[in-house]
Amino acid sequence: MRSLTAFLFCLTFLVCTACSGRDTSTPAKALIGQWQIKEGNMFFLPFGLWVAIAEDGERRFGAYKIMEQNVNEFTMRIDLAAWEEDLSAEAAASVTFSKDFREMKWAWPQNAGGPSHYKYVDSKLSP
Repeated sequence: MRSLTAFLFCLTFLVCTACSGRDTSTPAKALIGQWQIKEGNMFFLPFGLWVAIAEDGERRFGAYKIMEQNVNEFTMRIDLAAWEEDLSAEAAASVTFSKDFREMKWAWPQNAGGPSHYKYVDSKLSP
């Protein structure tokens, strides 16, 4: 009986630990996962790639680069580029996370535009 109790405790611990595995120690780490945007969903992968899936199912791919980040204020400058475009510091957006890391506000330069409000969905890296 003790073996069964110990097994169930370990199993419960592992399941709960896996569910709460989102790393929010830096803006770059908090970015990883699935985010809801006005147009659909966006996935940020840990190695500098993103995938956007529109409500109609259209998929777009691209790269991102974090130009700088401020861990204390939980802000960063990030550039997104479609797959066939180059990353450039001139098109980088300023990003601010909410205190609970569930939302991001993006401020884009004049000539570059993109979604301005992101809501965290989960840690999935693909649909």
